[in-house]
Amino acid sequence: MAKWTKAKQPFVDKIKEAKRAEDFFIDIGTTKATQERMLKKRYQGMAKLVHPDLNPGVEEANLVLAALNILHEEAARKIADGTFGKSLATITFKDRKTSKTIEELKPLTRGDIADLYTGRLDGKKVVLKITSDAGDSDLIKNEATVLRKLAEAPDADHFMKYLPKLIDSIKLDNKQTNIFEFVEGSHTLAKVLSLYPDGIEGRHIAWIWRRLLEVSIWAHLNGQLHMAIIPSNILILPANHGIKLLDWCYSVPMASTAKAIVPEYEEFFPPEARLKKMARGGFDLFMIAKCVRNMIEGTEGAKKVGWSSKAPSLFTGIVAACLISNPSMRYHLAQEVYDQLKKNVEKLYGPPKFIPFELPA
Repeated sequence: MAKWTKAKQPFVDKIKEAKRAEDFFIDIGTTKATQERMLKKRYQGMAKLVHPDLNPGVEEANLVLAALNILHEEAARKIADGTFGKSLATITFKDRKTSKTIEELKPLTRGDIADLYTGRLDGKKVVLKITSDAGDSDLIKNEATVLRKLAEAPDADHFMKYLPKLIDSIKLDNKQTNIFEFVEGSHTLAKVLSLYPDGIEGRHIAWIWRRLLEVSIWAHLNGQLHMAIIPSNILILPANHGIKLLDWCYSVPMASTAKAIVPEYEEFFPPEARLKKMARGGFDLFMIAKCVRNMIEGTEGAKKVGWSSKAPSLFTGIVAACLISNPSMRYHLAQEVYDQLKKNVEKLYGPPKFIPFELPA
């Protein structure tokens, strides 16, 4: 497997670490004309530097170029509306008849359709999910609608702990925005997988898997599919073995077609997503199984055909049954998967026992 040259690696690292356009496209001027000219020059130079055709054998070249393109699109959009490089430290919005202020606003990360920021509202830390493109406003609105619907569903008092807590859904500078409670001590599954490149210990896979199935059972019983269960949308709370299933933007009622596919995680989506066929519970179970396979084998190992010798056979059988390409032959009831997993976990590890999940420093 080829690697980046020493000369290119620092630039690649900067692209991967950038949380917003301003983190990468630095010192490109203050006037609109200068910014447009400098952005074009910098982007073209960097695109040539990291382009897959000029870096044969470098597996992540496509992802790095995609990340650069996202940064470039964000910069171009901000330059066009005059917000490039401007501080968002404090913003004010109207909550019904009352004006409220979000302070200490800082960029957190970029999603596929939104930019995420942290801030403080009424003294409490929050996360703002601000749509990147006005064309995706309906997805941000859909997330708020779904979360409010589930909050009114039977047993919500128990199961809403697995979902992000929506504080409000508003418009900021004409951009649809959802505001959520910040979750301390949490990490995305994507981050956890990066800390365990060879896979996660089976007992910890078991409780993460069971939590995902528990919330899926409840959501499905209430007629809702998540449709985007990928590592970046699963929040892990190691201290108390908790999870939160994030990003309900793509959620649809049972027996609907997929709204979209997240390009970075295209392989996590079942065939019916691309074929625009009606989805049932097996859609979410397929995606959960993909996440589990990554937890067992590690991100790189999961790309290989078959299973390694370290994979517990009592896990792999369930995963395989959830990953059958033909949806009519696949598991569709999350309760069935949960019951089988529970039996298999007891065979493997005995009665339930809390074992601390400590992440590497």
